[in-house]
Amino acid sequence: SIHESAAYVIGRRAMGYKDLVPASMRHLVPAKKRGRHHWSQWAGLSASLKKVPIHKFYRKIDYRKYSTLAALKKAVAA
Repeated sequence: SIHESAAYVIGRRAMGYKDLVPASMRHLVPAKKRGRHHWSQWAGLSASLKKVPIHKFYRKIDYRKYSTLAALKKAVAA
């Protein structure tokens, strides 16, 4: 669940781990966010995908298939 995932993230942060954007998604990070802190990169992805309902991400998605965030949003929203 979303809440269980959040608990894992909180626990990992407390242990000193970093949750970087996965390599399969790095090409989707907005250009102005690339090279910045990983929290900024996640914020850029989150802001771009904000209007997509959360339940659409409950399936396995191959992010490498999509060259842009717009293409990902279109495919996931369908």
